[in-house]
Amino acid sequence: MIVLLMRLLVIALLVYFVLFIIRYVRNPKRKLMQAKEQNEFYVVDEAENVRKNLELTYKGVLFEGEKYINEQIFSITMLLKNPDQLNDLTHEDIRLVSAKVSTLYPKAIISWKSPVREFLKNEPQKQ
Repeated sequence: MIVLLMRLLVIALLVYFVLFIIRYVRNPKRKLMQAKEQNEFYVVDEAENVRKNLELTYKGVLFEGEKYINEQIFSITMLLKNPDQLNDLTHEDIRLVSAKVSTLYPKAIISWKSPVREFLKNEPQKQ
């Protein structure tokens, strides 16, 4: 009887560890951090959940988008997780991130919080 219980315990532990590993591999936050380290573009978002912010990485920089719904207007306010990384980006990079978010939410109004807003205002003029 004890041998049978020990075997069941070992099987249960194996199943638990397999499920733990599967959950770890499929974790979107882990994938986001992996994409950040590899300087890739990656988005973590639950489109059906308006209360949950979207997170994305581009060129190793983390962005967060706060989603808002006011009556019929849907808006997303984007911000940098680490404002010190703004020096690593160009105006074109910010426009590309805005365009990618616009493809995910075509009817949304996208705005940027400080310091990105000031960075975009101080864009050098093309000659």
